[in-house]
Amino acid sequence: MNFKELFSTQKILVVGDSILDHYVYGKVHRVSPEAPVPVVLKNREEFFLGGAANVAQNITTFGANCTLLSLVGDDGDGKILFEKCIEKNIIPIFIEEESRPTTKKTRVIGNKHQIVRIDVETTCDLLENSTLKIIEIFEKQIQSHDGVIFQDYGKGLLTDYLLASLIEIAKKYSKKILVDPKEPDLGRYQGIDLIKPNLSEFKTMVNIKSEEDLEIEQIVNYAQLVMEEFDYQYFLITLSENGMLLVGRHFSHHIPGISVDVADVSGAGDTVSAVFGLGFFSGENGVLSNDDLIGVAKLANLAGSL
Repeated sequence: MNFKELFSTQKILVVGDSILDHYVYGKVHRVSPEAPVPVVLKNREEFFLGGAANVAQNITTFGANCTLLSLVGDDGDGKILFEKCIEKNIIPIFIEEESRPTTKKTRVIGNKHQIVRIDVETTCDLLENSTLKIIEIFEKQIQSHDGVIFQDYGKGLLTDYLLASLIEIAKKYSKKILVDPKEPDLGRYQGIDLIKPNLSEFKTMVNIKSEEDLEIEQIVNYAQLVMEEFDYQYFLITLSENGMLLVGRHFSHHIPGISVDVADVSGAGDTVSAVFGLGFFSGENGVLSNDDLIGVAKLANLAGSL
């Protein structure tokens, strides 16, 4: 399989919670006289795409086309997010809500160490009017895309009603669906093609205690039982330093982890979603062999590690 050639022909729709990542860099020379905290003398700041916008950025970085359907506030941060998307060749379709701030994470870095993170967000469900707008836009957009990735970060966009509506529309047009879930309720994702939890999320989904160790064979058995019940085609379970596990109805394959010096794990899951989605939505008539899917998973594992 020629991944580069395949990826450049893809057109993917990403729907989910976008985040503006804000970094403030400076030097620490002293402790504040007001409280026992470091004083950071700011010298620069940078903005990056996070959340669903980071998934979209990874997709366009591989030369593919990507439309991002997301929810922002009517504020300056929403405008910065929009402009950063344009810079990364993403087509942003943003629904604005005056009552909601654009989700932003500000990280203050002093002497190359993160000192504090400040979050701005509202996680309440989106408004009814916004829901209807997204459903209308989604139905128009999905017809010209090869597949859809739902990136859920629990910020209020992908409500039960909206997600069910969008899944129904995607299936109506025979489009593949990949979900990176936040909620443990597996029924929310009924009938999708692939779900991509990490191991901790997977344990919660199948009512296994987080501290309980599971062998690969046990994970496969749990996953295949769930797939039958909720009509999934595949699980892609990320296992942190132990790689990832691709599970189908009648096969499974464990991709071992790649040993790397970890500086920052932020965004690794987004990269996996993007790269696996690019491969998963490709293939003649959208159909890939198990061997090709394993190849795509290996590439996604490598990309996530990097």
